[in-house]
Amino acid sequence: MYFSLLGGILSDAEAFPLPAELKLNLTSHTPVVETSKEVIIGELVAQSIMEGIGDIHSPVCGTISEICPDFIRIQTSQGIEEAEPLVISTENQGNIRKSLRLLGIDSEKYVPSHYLVISGVNEEPQIYTREQALFSFPKDVKEGIEVLKKLVLPTETILILPDGAEYGNLDPLVWLDAKSVIKVNPVHPAGIVELIAKKATDKETIEDAVVVGVDELAWIGRAFKEKKPFTEKVWTLLGKNYLIKIGTKISDLLKVAKIEPQKGDKLIFGGPMRGTAQYTEEASISKHDNGLCLIKAGAFVSIGERPCINCGECTRNCPARLQIHLIGRFAEFSQFEHARKYSVQSCFECGICGYICPARRPLVQYVRLLKEEIKKIDEQAKKNQANTVATSPIKKGERD
Repeated sequence: MYFSLLGGILSDAEAFPLPAELKLNLTSHTPVVETSKEVIIGELVAQSIMEGIGDIHSPVCGTISEICPDFIRIQTSQGIEEAEPLVISTENQGNIRKSLRLLGIDSEKYVPSHYLVISGVNEEPQIYTREQALFSFPKDVKEGIEVLKKLVLPTETILILPDGAEYGNLDPLVWLDAKSVIKVNPVHPAGIVELIAKKATDKETIEDAVVVGVDELAWIGRAFKEKKPFTEKVWTLLGKNYLIKIGTKISDLLKVAKIEPQKGDKLIFGGPMRGTAQYTEEASISKHDNGLCLIKAGAFVSIGERPCINCGECTRNCPARLQIHLIGRFAEFSQFEHARKYSVQSCFECGICGYICPARRPLVQYVRLLKEEIKKIDEQAKKNQANTVATSPIKKGERD
């Protein structure tokens, strides 16, 4: 079934062959290496300049061949030398956050909350990383849970698992009290953060809940256990899971999969419902990507800026109960404040509206555009308010 979230994982992920080069994406980082420098596995190559964002380390032995504002390129070698284990601590929240940064793991979303919700449900169709983590790395997942409990300080910890999945000897009782385990029907969009939180808390918002996937927990647990930075992850390549180095390029992924994309094919980071199309095979995987899928030309009627036919299918099938048919029009005509009034920011971009739309309108893309424009409006309003306060004359008596 197309919307199924189960991959039937019954074996460990295969190790991905070492590519000739890696391309490490930089977002909020400053390089600490220079071109031609030789690096070893786990060596720091870029430091984070933002709180809550992890550093970047070399996943391989090799030579820095190029440094650009948005990436570092490494020519790999067959070396196996590793950097010294990192000095990390779980003594208190400050030490845990510092350790996560040193290990290359983002921590900005791990804030103190009433609920810590752990999702073992794959986030979207054709991406099976959470299923793999439960099958292959249950001990690392358990380690990760213990670390995050010290950081989030939850009153309740709840595990959400897909009903009908097989995990061998995995027993949720090893992690949590049986009352804290909830099963869900593994059909999209059940794996999306907002719906996982609602299932766990029975609340419409996730303001007092931190939702984390078992795949994230596995890498946190492994990093703390081994005191080594996060440089590889499970990645779903066209339905098959691999253990792959961060920074591997799409071109290398396709070589291993023995696929040559044809004109009109779409390469998607993520799954077919929520993923992002890539315009070049030079794009490389980051810490936040979980898979690559291919949509063949002609498999679906292409999406385009066509007029709405007022059928109402998008609104009837929206799990967030939004009037998507109107929200799409607000995007077309730059009616950003109207979109805000119709709660566009409550959309969790499951992709069902765009999939089901008979006119094949780019509804998810419209929503993302609206959110970005509203964000810009709010940021500008804050700047204007700050400037007004800064330039306002001080009235007599206020100085004292």
